[in-house]
Amino acid sequence: MTTKRAKRSPSQPTAPRAGDYALREYAVTAQELDRFVKKTNSRIARDRKAGTMKVYTGDLEADIAD
Repeated sequence: MTTKRAKRSPSQPTAPRAGDYALREYAVTAQELDRFVKKTNSRIARDRKAGTMKVYTGDLEADIAD
C-alpha cells in the first residue's frame, strides 16, 4: 500500500525554521548566532544559580514593581 502525498501549491509559503529565521532576519552569521546563544545560556544559568530569575506571573505591573 502506498501513501499519497498532498501537493502544495506554489502560492503557499513554507514556515521558516527557527534557526534560519535569526540568520535571515538579523543578518548574522551562524558563528555569531552560536556565540549569542552560548552567552545567553550562561547568563541565564548564572542568574538562576544566584536566585535572581523572575517568573512572569501574567501581571507585568506587579512583576516589575519588585
